[in-house]
Amino acid sequence: MTFRAPRFLLFVTLVLAAAGATPDRPSTPPPGPLDWADGAVCYEIDVRSFADSDGDGVGDLRGLTERLDYLNDGNPGGGYDLGVDAIALNSHNGTEADFDRLLAEAHRRGIKVLLDLAPAPEDVRAVHPSDELGRIASRWLKRGVDGFRIDASGWPVEKGRDGKHGGKPGAKETHAALRAFAARVRRVKPEALLVGENRTDTKGIAEYFGSTDSIPRGDELPCNMNFPLAAAIVEGIRTGDARPAAAVLREMEKRYPKGVIDAPFLTNHDMRRVATEMSGRRERLRSSVATLLTLPGMVCLYYGEEVGLRNGTGDDERGNRTPMAWDASPGGGFTRGKPWRSFAPGQEETNVATQLKSPISLLGRYRGLLRVRRGYAALRSGALQLLTSGDRPTPILAFTRTLGPERMLVVHNLGGNGATAGPYRIDAKAFTPVIQDLGVGAPKMTSKGVTVLLPANSSAVWKLD
Repeated sequence: MTFRAPRFLLFVTLVLAAAGATPDRPSTPPPGPLDWADGAVCYEIDVRSFADSDGDGVGDLRGLTERLDYLNDGNPGGGYDLGVDAIALNSHNGTEADFDRLLAEAHRRGIKVLLDLAPAPEDVRAVHPSDELGRIASRWLKRGVDGFRIDASGWPVEKGRDGKHGGKPGAKETHAALRAFAARVRRVKPEALLVGENRTDTKGIAEYFGSTDSIPRGDELPCNMNFPLAAAIVEGIRTGDARPAAAVLREMEKRYPKGVIDAPFLTNHDMRRVATEMSGRRERLRSSVATLLTLPGMVCLYYGEEVGLRNGTGDDERGNRTPMAWDASPGGGFTRGKPWRSFAPGQEETNVATQLKSPISLLGRYRGLLRVRRGYAALRSGALQLLTSGDRPTPILAFTRTLGPERMLVVHNLGGNGATAGPYRIDAKAFTPVIQDLGVGAPKMTSKGVTVLLPANSSAVWKLD
């Protein structure tokens, strides 16, 4: 076994990757209509809080369009953009012409656009929900939208066609309605993505994918938000225990149908922000995003997460949706007027302009990791094999990611103290570092397998040869 030592620290490695280093790409099978989402990165946006174009203090579609280059400028070779593949919009403020321009500019940059669709029980009184939702969805899909996040997707049926059933999340009538709705969406636009949002356990989430017997990604919702894994990652980093995350990954392997698309995330618009959950601690935020961006599926980021945006004041949901801080000015680069809601605490540091100046900022961490993820097919959509046993307390979350001949070893120390990962039985002759935080040791081969020494809250990824 040989180990190719890195010349620089992690942030330099990531900057080199961002500057255009192109690893070997394995051959892939013929593409399917939803392959674009497998390994993609989706950026969730509350439009009223992202960018204001007219100075009224409320974000709008024109403001978002003006900021698209920050998300993806369409140039894979560099720039300051995050390089996301899709955006999901929580609210709209603008004209139809504004929306059409947003779609055109997003698509020109290679960004898919997903909208919220809320099948609340009180909206399905007179017609079967698959009919009404299908009508609404078809109109937006024909206009150019690329898919939908189905809000509270376990509750689309108040009454079945017989007028007696429904009213409970996960009812058989709900699944029937979702299958009919998904079938209609596939007929209109096969590449349109449906993302389910259900706050339930792994077993419950697995049911919303439906069957993969005839539809490869699932005949209900081919992609579902992973609430159990989000909670396990956040809690695991706060407590320094990787067992909950390992347990969720193990149960996913057992229960999820093969070929479906997971949607891992940290927090979203209905939850306290991850920076608040981590008490703003930089090392924990760096650990959380490294863990997230090495997982399979369509990773979802919440706007401002990449600069450490915290919750604002108040306990209602508006505290999760404060204006994006683009700079440290009174208007934050968000508006020329008075923001509809005050900026979250820490604006002088948690803004884009300040963090763009430093490659070791949290924003630099996100940008670098996103480029590494895009650069390796196995990190985007490779199979995950868990190495963490979970039979005893451990801060180490370790797994491999494999797609064709490309294999990656991923190791995270979620804890606040140094720890040794392994031993792992890994068949490899060389370990080439792709991501390696400061102080992470080179993999060592022992009689029992490979071990790695990791400082507190550190991560590393090696390509196996």
